[in-house]
Amino acid sequence: MDRVKVKKLSRWFKSQKEEPQYFGRVRTVPRMSAVPSDVGRDIYLVEKGRRRAWAVFNCPCERGHRLVVNLSSSRRPRWGVSVRRGLASFWPSLWLKEECKSHFWIRRNRIYWASSDDEYQWDEV
Repeated sequence: MDRVKVKKLSRWFKSQKEEPQYFGRVRTVPRMSAVPSDVGRDIYLVEKGRRRAWAVFNCPCERGHRLVVNLSSSRRPRWGVSVRRGLASFWPSLWLKEECKSHFWIRRNRIYWASSDDEYQWDEV
């Protein structure tokens, strides 16, 4: 992503009203089978050794479907995640082609919804 887009996106986030925290805790598990069937509002990070492989959480559209997001650099598409003070931020945005077709950012466990006229529509889940 070039610097111009990063600056525009940074200004966009600053212009948004700070949304209430949507997700609860960020939990780390050693394998996918350790993720519970009901994750509630928590984000589960599956780590293999010291590498993050997957993020698992319920879609914030609240229609009841689960998202499994690739964090591994060996697969595409992939997302990055940072966890600071127990709050997760993902990049780039998550844009679903199936199910609810939601497009959003997760920043500090908060959801920022993209509107149809936003120019920041980069990647899809």
